[in-house]
Amino acid sequence: MRYDDGFIAYLNGTRVAERNAPSGVPDWNAAATGDHADGAAVVFEDIDLAAFVEPGSSVLVAGDNMLAIHVLNSGGTPNATNTGCTSSDMLMQAALTASNVTPGGGDVPIADSTFFTARTFDGTEWSAPSTGNMLVGAVPAAAGNLVVSEINYNPYPPTSAERAAGFTDGDEFEFIELLNIGSEPVDLAGVTLTGGVGFTIPAGVFSTLPPGGRALLVENEAAFAQRYGSGLPVAGKFGGKLADSGDSIGLTAADESAILFFTYDDTPPWPECADEMGPSILLISPESNPDPSDGANWVASAAPGGSPGAAVAPAMTYAQWAAAFFSEAELADPLISGPDADADGDRLANLLEKIFGGHPRKATSAALPTARRTGEGANASLEVSYHLADPSGATLEFLWSPDLTEWQAVAAQEVSSAPNPDGSMAKTVAIHPPSGIGTAGFVVVKATSEP
Repeated sequence: MRYDDGFIAYLNGTRVAERNAPSGVPDWNAAATGDHADGAAVVFEDIDLAAFVEPGSSVLVAGDNMLAIHVLNSGGTPNATNTGCTSSDMLMQAALTASNVTPGGGDVPIADSTFFTARTFDGTEWSAPSTGNMLVGAVPAAAGNLVVSEINYNPYPPTSAERAAGFTDGDEFEFIELLNIGSEPVDLAGVTLTGGVGFTIPAGVFSTLPPGGRALLVENEAAFAQRYGSGLPVAGKFGGKLADSGDSIGLTAADESAILFFTYDDTPPWPECADEMGPSILLISPESNPDPSDGANWVASAAPGGSPGAAVAPAMTYAQWAAAFFSEAELADPLISGPDADADGDRLANLLEKIFGGHPRKATSAALPTARRTGEGANASLEVSYHLADPSGATLEFLWSPDLTEWQAVAAQEVSSAPNPDGSMAKTVAIHPPSGIGTAGFVVVKATSEP
């Protein structure tokens, strides 16, 4: 402590040190009881506070602590305006230092990954600070364990509910998803997003990302929660916006080594429909760490808006799904946006587009089921293959007719089911027509919207 002429020090409200101070509780304008010569005042005086930090009776607390100093000047008699002291100068400079030493050694146990700042004291002065990450049960983020697994760079426009909540720009819903593809927890502290947007993940936000864990960097946290809900692993908000026509994305580790860098595009071989009405792009087989700069390694999500924080998007009601593709005026017209309507004229009703992962504003046959005959004689069947994107809110059944007039439901036995890179499921079922596979007939897939 350097002081002129006196002081009282309080640590978390407890009086722990004093010099030239009156006894008892001093008034705010109390005077020092003695002088402290100028030559001595500029030299730090060490004051041991060990008696106040003994185990079981320490005045220190976990977290923030407050050191308060009541500075006292000398000379004259204090008065209401504190002008009675005649000393022409005053000085107070305080420093509080502490150490934590484990009995029997100098090691300090650390239970969790911690960002630290350290300085050394040689008895006279302090060294410059040194900072770093102490990792416990985790490995640093690196090119072999961290990938960008999903990007939503051109979200679908705000719905009426989102606009009512104050979010009027579709770019507010942009996000980038990171995925730990390694076998150990990864420390994300200090990982920096670069390129068209920027953000550095601070220490303590995601001290560790478990194997298979996902972290999200978003353009607007409130807008993101409005669309996708709360509770998702949002690591922070990036600065800037992702360009719809293509942009660069990079990741740099805490030690400034490169993790990845690539530029996405909206032209082949990159998925084009990701730049049309809001699907995100998903890295195909991210666990294999494919080259992210190759557009062929990406696919547009089957679900509008993608699947942030998960491998598969949560189920949507038909109304939620339709709001991603149709304007308010179109939503009011069931002949355009209703489940039985065919907005793009591809002979696939809107409800079937939702179920099979089609796009109601882009005519294509890609979402249509396909069929082939397998087996012979009594073992013959018709196998129907299709992509199942989001069947929630609807029931599916298969109907058979020998003449397109009379229809009857037939059982469908599942042959295979496997996830697709776009978040949908690849399904194949076997159908045994009641009249036998050798007889000419027709099969339709019927979807019924639930009330």
